[in-house]
Order: sequence, then structure tokens, then C-alpha cells
Amino acid sequence: MRVEDNAVLAVAQPTAAPTPAPTAAPRAAPAEPTATAPSAVATKRASDLLIDEQKKALVAVVNERLAGLSDETLSRLKLPPDARDHRQGGIWVTIEFNGDEYETIPISKEHLDKMMRDTYEALFTAGYDLRQADMTAIVQGTKHRKSAVRHRSAFRSSRPG
Repeated sequence: MRVEDNAVLAVAQPTAAPTPAPTAAPRAAPAEPTATAPSAVATKRASDLLIDEQKKALVAVVNERLAGLSDETLSRLKLPPDARDHRQGGIWVTIEFNGDEYETIPISKEHLDKMMRDTYEALFTAGYDLRQADMTAIVQGTKHRKSAVRHRSAFRSSRPG
């Protein structure tokens, strides 16, 4: 302590750095993938395939994910998937498919969202040079009260890679 002009000043002492206590290593919870494993064609690494072979493999992934019929006995894929060169490099995939009909549009949309999510996951985790994927899901929608005409609904989604 020092004395200056009858005032007592305290000189601060440095505090010791706290010692870190060891913590347990975090454990990851088991997570199941929502998408099915890609087919044997789609399991090769992107660097092993030419761009045309990658396009064929991505189309095979889409065909595998969206195989079969919708609940209205329509083919699940409305049009064959299209894989083409993206102008900024990589591959651009476009998909149009028929969705299932449920009691209400929101329930149909929820199921379409899950199908789209799983298909995006399968495409973007396949390991290919995918730049962008666009999907359009088409459902019949609801009947108009005064006519027998059903109004079709389309839900579009796009995801850059």
C-alpha cells in the first residue's frame, strides 16, 4: 500500500487463472437417415465419374426415390427427371411428380414436403456435382362445389447446392 496525500490507495493484485475442470466428451445421439441409401450406381464418388455418368446416376437416385404409383393410380413421376449442365457449373436436376391425395390441402402439402425433403437429401448427399435441384409436386386438389371440375395444385421447391 502507498500513501499519497493522506489517502490510502490499494494496489490490485493479479488474480490467478482458474484451472479448467475436465468435462465428459459429448456423445452424439444415433440418427437415422430419412432418405434411403442411393442405388449401387449412385455409390461411386463424384471424382470417379464423368459429368454425363453423374447425370445418369442422379436420375437413377430420383427414379429410385419416386418409384411406383400415387394413390390415384398415376405414375409417381409425371415426367422423367431431367439432369442437365448448370450454366454456373455443376448439374441441375428438375423433377415433376404426382402427389397423394389427403383430406385437406395442408395435410397433402405436409406429405409432399416430406417427400421433397427426403428426395433433396438423397440427391445432395449422393456425392455428385449437383448445383441445383428443382421439384414440382402436383396434386388433384379439391372439387369446386358447383361443378365437377377438380382444381389441380402445384407445389414448387428449389434448392441450390
